[in-house]
Amino acid sequence: MVAPIENRSVLSGVVRARRPSTEVERWELLEVEVEGAEGMPPADREEGLPNLLSDTVGQRLEVAVDRDLLPEGDLTGWVFTGPVRVVGPGRVAALPAAAGHGGPDLTPPVELGGPH
Repeated sequence: MVAPIENRSVLSGVVRARRPSTEVERWELLEVEVEGAEGMPPADREEGLPNLLSDTVGQRLEVAVDRDLLPEGDLTGWVFTGPVRVVGPGRVAALPAAAGHGGPDLTPPVELGGPH
């Protein structure tokens, strides 16, 4: 298998499902209905990296997120916004704050005090 080129995107959308990963113990998989997939501005140490997800708006993507970065419980309807990268064919992973781009942010739906 060939690794994808280095890439970064800021993904935003509504979480439609959550399940544990069967491949990586610390990951949860969020099914996100994509509302936006923007390129990231260049950081001090890296040039602007390609946005491999720009054509995913309106689709659902499964995003692997470190379980420690997520609140407990059902996240259906929550808004996901955060830096991600394509890590393999059909695989997208959220970047942790330690990667230098901030981490994923989850906002509850309106009935829980959020924007949607």
